[in-house]
Amino acid sequence: YKIMRFGDMQLTEQVRNALNQVLQNAANEQLNTIYQTAKQKEQAADANRQQAKALASPAQSSDAFIRAGEGYAKAAAAYKTIPEYLDAADRCQCCSQNAKDCAQQAQYILAKAAMASNTIPGYQAAIIGFQKIPGWRDADELLCTCQRLLQEELNRQEQAKKKMYLHNKKRKRRNCRDLSDQRRAV
Repeated sequence: YKIMRFGDMQLTEQVRNALNQVLQNAANEQLNTIYQTAKQKEQAADANRQQAKALASPAQSSDAFIRAGEGYAKAAAAYKTIPEYLDAADRCQCCSQNAKDCAQQAQYILAKAAMASNTIPGYQAAIIGFQKIPGWRDADELLCTCQRLLQEELNRQEQAKKKMYLHNKKRKRRNCRDLSDQRRAV
């Protein structure tokens, strides 16, 4: 730094420009490293998303969509730290939307699987799941269907309970009649 103090103006300016260039190169290198790391995370999330689409099992597919969503969220967070660098702002927005889509898809898959169980707890779980993703695909229609099926199943169970109660009541009467007939016969 003695050059800056004791050198002539032209030399001082050349050194100052060289130092600024070194600092700018280091900053650009750091930005590029962050950008490339975010891009790798995005690509890994893309791969997880493709894998999720190929899986047949709802549980495995849902887990893969969750992993993809987490990957997109991490990529978005990385892009967010460098908004002015290249297309980082656009990629951040895209990754954020993909993360949201993956989370909703995972919820949708789990809710449909719960609905397919055709049980009261399954319908209840599906209703909760579909309520978390209003407007996603046909979630609203499936929510109404689950509510209707749940009500039908509850009505069916109530009918079965009433039928069983009446059946037991008739059996008790029959048993009482049979018992009194046996006493009379003795």
